[in-house]
Amino acid sequence: MPDFCDPDGSSCAAPIIATRLGDVLRIEAAPRRGDAASRALLSPQDIRVMLFAAQEFRRQRAARGYMKQCDQAFACIVKGYGAQPSIVTRPDRDPELIEMRQKMMAFVAVATGATHRQVGLVFKRDHSSVGSACARFAAAVRATISSAQPTSEPDAETDA
Repeated sequence: MPDFCDPDGSSCAAPIIATRLGDVLRIEAAPRRGDAASRALLSPQDIRVMLFAAQEFRRQRAARGYMKQCDQAFACIVKGYGAQPSIVTRPDRDPELIEMRQKMMAFVAVATGATHRQVGLVFKRDHSSVGSACARFAAAVRATISSAQPTSEPDAETDA
């Protein structure tokens, strides 16, 4: 399969991955109050974090089966963002934290296929909060995760 390379030749990717990530970057969020222009729903940093967390979660799931998948996905996405779990789950109304938490909730819901109630228990939120997050970010998260290459490597900690 031919690779897709940047014009300067600095990075290459398979065409299907580049196409899907390009589609994700083109998904735009509704303008915030006071903003005149729309912005990308997921930033390139968000996409890198989601791809890392998806790969980490798949590796852990291959090693451990169905043990507490929501908790595993939560740990992976928190690690990807470099945030503390206690900060993510606290009842803070900071707009940046809310947006990051919503992206995390959508990731956990999409990656695990869990119900909104199950995801809400992990984040200490109501199922309706998870539903709002999924309505806003699930399509972009799903497109991002589907572009990641699946792996079935077991977790290095378990040596399984």
